[in-house]
Amino acid sequence: MKGFFEEPFNKECDYDIFKDLSFILRAYGIYIKYQNGKIILDREEEKKLKKLFAGEIYKYPAKYDRVILKKYIGENDVYTLSVPIFNNYLVNGAIHHNSGKDTISALIQLYIVYLLLHMKNPQAYFNLGPGSSIDLINIASTKEQAEQVYFQLLKNLILNWKWLRSKYGFLISGRYYSTPSNNILDTNKVTITTEGVIFPKNIRMFSGSSEAESSEGKNLLVFVLDEADAFKSTSGARSAKHVFDVCRTSAVSRFQNRYKGFILSYPRSKDGFILSLYNSVQDSLQYYCDKAATWEVLPPEKFCGETFEFEGHKIPIEFYEDFKLDPVTAKLMFMCETEGNRDAFFNMTEIQHAFQDIKRANFIFKDYEEKNGDEYLCKKDILYVPYQDLDPGFKYVLSFDLAIKKDKCALSLGHMDKDKIVIDFVTAWVPDEKIGKKVDLENVYNIIEKICEMVKPVEIMGDFWNSGLLIQRLKAKGYNAKAKKVTYEDLLLFKRLLLNGSLFLPNNPDLITEMKELVVKGDKVVDHPDSGHNDLFMSVVYIIKSLLNTDGIGSGVNLSAEGEFIGNNLTNSDFGSDVDESGISLENNMDGIILTKGMIYTPPYFGKKIPF
Repeated sequence: MKGFFEEPFNKECDYDIFKDLSFILRAYGIYIKYQNGKIILDREEEKKLKKLFAGEIYKYPAKYDRVILKKYIGENDVYTLSVPIFNNYLVNGAIHHNSGKDTISALIQLYIVYLLLHMKNPQAYFNLGPGSSIDLINIASTKEQAEQVYFQLLKNLILNWKWLRSKYGFLISGRYYSTPSNNILDTNKVTITTEGVIFPKNIRMFSGSSEAESSEGKNLLVFVLDEADAFKSTSGARSAKHVFDVCRTSAVSRFQNRYKGFILSYPRSKDGFILSLYNSVQDSLQYYCDKAATWEVLPPEKFCGETFEFEGHKIPIEFYEDFKLDPVTAKLMFMCETEGNRDAFFNMTEIQHAFQDIKRANFIFKDYEEKNGDEYLCKKDILYVPYQDLDPGFKYVLSFDLAIKKDKCALSLGHMDKDKIVIDFVTAWVPDEKIGKKVDLENVYNIIEKICEMVKPVEIMGDFWNSGLLIQRLKAKGYNAKAKKVTYEDLLLFKRLLLNGSLFLPNNPDLITEMKELVVKGDKVVDHPDSGHNDLFMSVVYIIKSLLNTDGIGSGVNLSAEGEFIGNNLTNSDFGSDVDESGISLENNMDGIILTKGMIYTPPYFGKKIPF
């Protein structure tokens, strides 16, 4: 870098090189500009650069350490900040980036503060009593996001606001605003507390959450609902609709039609608050409504220029994986759009190839009932054991999802066959609460033990919520038994394996019904309708999770979202005559085959349409 910046400093360079250099130099408090293909430094920055190369700048050193240990500590919500232009920044030596929505929200509110501070008497302008506060609030979905993300960003913007620092002093207080203090309303100072900022003229900014009554007792001139669809409660006092109604009522009662309210969110479902509000007020003159795809908002240079087609839309290739794995959620997140039946988690037409009749150890069971006092116990016997299909070379996994009264109690067996995952069977004990029929858990244990003696599973996996005692009994018998949770990422992986032809399921009507009924209910939430079940499906997901996480078993499975990709070398293929010199055309009558720039996609089955 030192050699690159030898005089003259203003040099031509590639924009990507400029971004890298700018990122490094900002860590030392040096800011460079890019104009007409050249790096531009003003005189002050030139002086700093010379001092840096002379070893005289140590104030903002970037430090890097070697990673010596990686340790899994579980799953938690993670929030990030953003900065304009470069969308990344250094925090404790780590590089972060995000879209900048929080920054834009904070800047809008600070501009309003700027206008209010220029007024001689803003309270009189809004017909408020002397000494009344004028409040602005940003409400996030959680307390952690409000305190650790938005408020920290807001505080940093205020502390670096040159105009504000030139006009007023600063007082950083560890108190909450509600704590009595003689100087908390100092008219010549900007006071930053642990929950807000108090400007001169009693203008106040707060960062609150939907988990608390953040807007109560405030004179709201401006309110922002940040990711309103993520507000946890769907009804009651913490729902997005309730928070919006409270904020709007407070603002209208004090400022009539001169208040400003901003509701920012990507939709979590078609029935979520943001889309419901958008559809109900988009024709009202009192509201400005807009929605746009992510690639329509971000600058074009953010993307490489390659696109794929989805439902008639040209979408940057950077989003391909998202739309391939979960088109419903991707369409909501990146396009703010949804359609009626696209809330279904699976499109059964696209995955019907997974229910092929292939070699599998298909145990056959007999269901029966036994009366026990006033109750009936549902039980099973093994009627048929497919010894000829039990391959000692396969490594089997057995899984169960326990229930007693309401849900089904499901049991599944699966194995790995080279690069394929095969589910051998799924079965279920079906209780009936209306007539007092329950699952006999002792019978479940006996059936599992009999199957284990025959197939010698490498792992037995049970659901996290109800399987503790059964897991302990199996461990006491020497089996490798575990209880696991299923995450949203596990469900996406299940779908990926179905789409790329690596997973084969038994043609079980109850399993197929459960998969048909699964719907996307919100942000990373997939569930069955109130009258349905997902127990058989979940027992199969446990098997996938186990096989792919057991050493030496799942390493050969294709985890990509597609079938085989074939590059430009098509001259000797059956499709060679359909490819022009650019490698981007194919006859339209080749149903189920799509050729994109430099590659051809062949689904794992022919004659069926793939998702796009």
